[in-house]
Amino acid sequence: MKSAIYFSDSPDATYQLGKRLASQLEGSECIALVGDLGTGKTMLAKGICEGLGIKLDKISSPTFAIVNEYLGNCPVYHFDFYRITKINELYDIGIEEYLSRTAVKLIEWANLFPEVLPKDVITITFTEVHATERKIKVG
Repeated sequence: MKSAIYFSDSPDATYQLGKRLASQLEGSECIALVGDLGTGKTMLAKGICEGLGIKLDKISSPTFAIVNEYLGNCPVYHFDFYRITKINELYDIGIEEYLSRTAVKLIEWANLFPEVLPKDVITITFTEVHATERKIKVG
């Protein structure tokens, strides 16, 4: 995925960006989604998933499940580290095994446990510019 900076003025624009970014994926990337609450991490993840052939009604935030698994054009593991309090919780769910698989790995709140991320992780950072505008930095 190429490094770039995007601006989004709505949840739908963020979603559409995710769909476009999906076309750049080869199917084994680990993508760290970093930003405050409400900045668009889940919306971008949904767009990426749909861009990879996953039906929108199958995609949900894994906040309480920690990880959701989807099967589209390639497997997708969608994580949310927000409610994790100890790194052992990630090891208990088999984070190392998940991250070693050939699949797209989307990790919301990845900044909370950077020590589990692979060295080649792609970071996408969300920053609120205004109430409805987001700066989305890839790489």
